[in-house]
Amino acid sequence: VFFKSFLNSHPFVLVPVYVVRTALMNSSYPLQESILMDFVPKNQRARWKSLESISQFGWCGSAALGGFLA
Repeated sequence: VFFKSFLNSHPFVLVPVYVVRTALMNSSYPLQESILMDFVPKNQRARWKSLESISQFGWCGSAALGGFLA
């Protein structure tokens, strides 16, 4: 309750908090990608990268479907 009233009276704090949160959440992707490619043989990396792209498309497709339904 206190935090909500603080943000309502100080909205300029919300933007930096959101930017830092987004940066921290997205900062793990390069590390995950590097570890994955370290363990995959060079001749199979394209296969794994394409599988990852299909996985990311699932998130985009579900967002588009949700937007269409709403």
